[in-house]
Amino acid sequence: EPDRVRVVYDVNPGKWGAFVAGAGHEIRPPTEVGADAPATILVTNPAYRAEVEAATRALTPRPAVRVVGRADDALGASHA
Repeated sequence: EPDRVRVVYDVNPGKWGAFVAGAGHEIRPPTEVGADAPATILVTNPAYRAEVEAATRALTPRPAVRVVGRADDALGASHA
């Protein structure tokens, strides 16, 4: 649901300033996370979860970090 996502971040500088196809969200550098103060950060690749958690540890309030990849993940379902 594109309307539930406020901002998209990517570490790739080549994507900064571009927009997500179909959703229209601008892609920003991760250095802007603190200024945007998101409540939740959705990570689409589980390999980056620890890195994102470490990078956001000093933020107040600290955002929740969740890995998503299927439609039910974005809706809050948990998986064993």
